[in-house]
Amino acid sequence: MKQLIKLVFTVVIALTSMQAISGKLIMIEDAFELEPSVYFLGKNLTGAIHGKVCETCPLVKLTITPQTRAYNGEKEVSLASKVGSTKKPRFTYYNIKSRKVTRLVWY
Repeated sequence: MKQLIKLVFTVVIALTSMQAISGKLIMIEDAFELEPSVYFLGKNLTGAIHGKVCETCPLVKLTITPQTRAYNGEKEVSLASKVGSTKKPRFTYYNIKSRKVTRLVWY
């Protein structure tokens, strides 16, 4: 039984490695750590956040949706709990293609 588990594990690792080598790396998400220049979150859980991925990078304008997840540190909290807060998120993660925020992190 142990040998079968080892064999299955080895095959899975080999296939995963081969797929990673043969495929292209496609970035679907990016993030910025700098304090956003614009941050707004309305009662309907929609809003906007503008910031830069780096200090010399162009301004990125993003949309906050009700599907955006909110965190206090590592603990997930409701996005609604952040409505009306004057504190801006420290980290912003977003989908590069749609420009929608996926996660906001406060510290």
